[in-house]
Amino acid sequence: MKIKYLALTLFISLSMTAVGQDIITINGKEFSGNKGYIYGKLMDKETGEDIIGAIVSIPAEKEATVTDINGEFRLRSPKGEIILEATSVGFEVSTFRARVLGSGNFRLYLKPAMTQLSEVVISGSKGDANVKSTDIGKNSLSIESIKELPMVMGEVDVIKSLTLLPGVSTNSELSTGFNVRGGGSDQNLVLLGDVPIYNPAHLFGFYTAFNADVVDDVSLYKGGVPARYGGRASSVLHVKYRDGDYDKWKSNLSIGVVSSKLAIEGPIIKQKLSVLGSVRRSYLNYTLKAFDDPDIRESSAGFYDFNVIANLKLNNRNKLTYSIYKSSDNFNLAGDTVYQWVNFYQAANWYHSFSDKFSLKATGALSTYSNTIENRSLVNPYKLNTEINNQILNLDLEYIFNDQASLNAGVNFNRTMLQPGELKPNDPETSTINAEKVQEEKANEIAYYLDASYEITPRLSVTGGIRYNTYNYLGGHTIYYYEPYRERIEETIVDSLHFGDNESIQTYSGWEPRFTARYTLSDMSSIKLGYNRMYQYIQLISNTTTIAPNDIWKLSDNYLKPQISEQLSLGYFQNFNKNKFETSIEGFYKEIDNVVDYKDGAALFLNDHIETELNSGQGRSYGLELYLKKNSGGRLKGWISYTYSRSLRKIEGPYKTETINGGDWYAANYDRKHNFTNVLIYQLPKKWEFSSTFTFKTGQPITYPAGKFEYGSSVLSLYTDRNTERAPLYHRLDISFTKKFYVFENKNAEFNFSVYNLYGRKNPFSVFTQDVVGSPPQAYQLAVLGVPFPSISFTFYL
Repeated sequence: MKIKYLALTLFISLSMTAVGQDIITINGKEFSGNKGYIYGKLMDKETGEDIIGAIVSIPAEKEATVTDINGEFRLRSPKGEIILEATSVGFEVSTFRARVLGSGNFRLYLKPAMTQLSEVVISGSKGDANVKSTDIGKNSLSIESIKELPMVMGEVDVIKSLTLLPGVSTNSELSTGFNVRGGGSDQNLVLLGDVPIYNPAHLFGFYTAFNADVVDDVSLYKGGVPARYGGRASSVLHVKYRDGDYDKWKSNLSIGVVSSKLAIEGPIIKQKLSVLGSVRRSYLNYTLKAFDDPDIRESSAGFYDFNVIANLKLNNRNKLTYSIYKSSDNFNLAGDTVYQWVNFYQAANWYHSFSDKFSLKATGALSTYSNTIENRSLVNPYKLNTEINNQILNLDLEYIFNDQASLNAGVNFNRTMLQPGELKPNDPETSTINAEKVQEEKANEIAYYLDASYEITPRLSVTGGIRYNTYNYLGGHTIYYYEPYRERIEETIVDSLHFGDNESIQTYSGWEPRFTARYTLSDMSSIKLGYNRMYQYIQLISNTTTIAPNDIWKLSDNYLKPQISEQLSLGYFQNFNKNKFETSIEGFYKEIDNVVDYKDGAALFLNDHIETELNSGQGRSYGLELYLKKNSGGRLKGWISYTYSRSLRKIEGPYKTETINGGDWYAANYDRKHNFTNVLIYQLPKKWEFSSTFTFKTGQPITYPAGKFEYGSSVLSLYTDRNTERAPLYHRLDISFTKKFYVFENKNAEFNFSVYNLYGRKNPFSVFTQDVVGSPPQAYQLAVLGVPFPSISFTFYL
């Protein structure tokens, strides 16, 4: 017995591993004085993964540091007994007792804040993070909290979960494009890893194109955007990958009614090289064949996506990451037209730690977004292709002075090459359709940024940053010039000039200041202020309200100026009952210059001088966001949010066709005055869990035709002013039941049953008109899922 006890004591002393309140003995080279440095490593207790960017401190000594890319840290410590504290987003705040005898090495393990599905983290790991942090307009969702929400057809939806938060909404049923604080769906910078994604949707928005199995957490910046982000006018959504397990192989398999997915992870070389891979594929075609309706039976729909993430720890100061991602869709609705769209990228990251205070991250990436509309009719079949390519290089530096001050700086480079449209007949020799190709576009954008955070006093903290961007629209195509003081139409073209490849055509540049401040009123309350200015050099040209595969993207040029937004936000944050309840009130006001809208009757496709079909003007949005959340503690938790907001546009030019609604302010396509959401999560006995979401919001703006008129041999509709009417109110209730159990020798498994649109509300996906003999055109609405839609899924953790 004594031998076993001695062996156990020796093992603890040698490995220097601690969990919870166990006393750690730190041995090693003796300090030359009363103080010296101890060296540690912080790891996830559940997975063994390194915890990066965590704060490790000795509160009594006012000493603190941050873990590097390998989870390692160096901390100045006195001899004798100390209390260590470790905090990191997504983990429980932990304290450790240690006996310091010398400058030794040791390990600390943190317990994830969501070891079970009963834990929901919205703002961070500490209960008072919403009050104490300087972030304003930021929401963070862990993947565990997203998994608790009702599923759609058995799938966890990363992006739709965000629409349950204040200030975020979608503009139509099952739309993956989302709107933030009155902004358009193209005004959101969506990053998977560090790469922009233009269409994060499967099946026209039925699914998000991000597989939740490889996601670590999701951060949405609605305001107070850090200076390291740029390129969009409204918000930033950053979806971050997680590392594969460095210690053991594991997998999970999920089977649903529409799709299935598999994720596998593990070490190639233990504690050095890990890999995480996932694949997801639908089998909806087999389901459609079972319908009696011939239109549905003859339709086809399918998608797949895959991710591979590899992480290599070269040494304790260098780490390499390689990731590859592809998503693909194919859709045909009982006809000859097939819609296809593909996202693809590969990226590499190098993390280097110069010291426990100074680190570097370098990123290189290549990405492609393409879509194809293929007509397979027997007469004149054709393909219409569009494509966006990006080449990305980023360099980010971070220096942490102490737990009160830090500095971030870097440079971002993005080369965009855009093909707006290319039409190819399948058989050029027999087809009556001529091949057409819109001129390709390309541009370089480079930005430099500096961001600093400083806690001036325990009550007052500020974050200030500046970003300077330069944009160069490059040649390789022809620019058209128009007669001065005349309306810009094809008939007024007076000249054209061809610019050579990579020759500069137009340049823009500008400063983008960013600022946030937090003043703590008490331990449970604070006020926050935020301001940001942002530039956007790529625009979505569309007459629909959501991102679709037939949309047109356009770079800023000598006619189309960049959108420039400025937003000011102010918030009050208050917690109650030992942080069990969180409340906040945030107000915002945003102005946007050079917003783009299309002319009435605009011809957008295959137009080499699309500037003749576009108008630009001003935009503004303002609103108030209310939020009440109950954290863990008891069986019931969840949140309620309400947003009042307006999103308005004003387009006024010197000519009638360049003016919308007489130059008055009008509602943008995504203007929603009222938006209410309620999320409930309730722990039932025997490892059952119930969750529900309820959404209620104002109908989207629409334009009704008032009549029709003859123009030559054509009959055209006569429309009222734009967006003066509203679609019916939108409301929907979703529910979900989840059961956790064990299979395969104590392997975890989950069963989920969910119902989307429980009471069968026929919410409009779109509103259209049809002619009625002897009467003005009548409006009708199309409901995609106007009936309750149940689904089941099984997930096995192997």
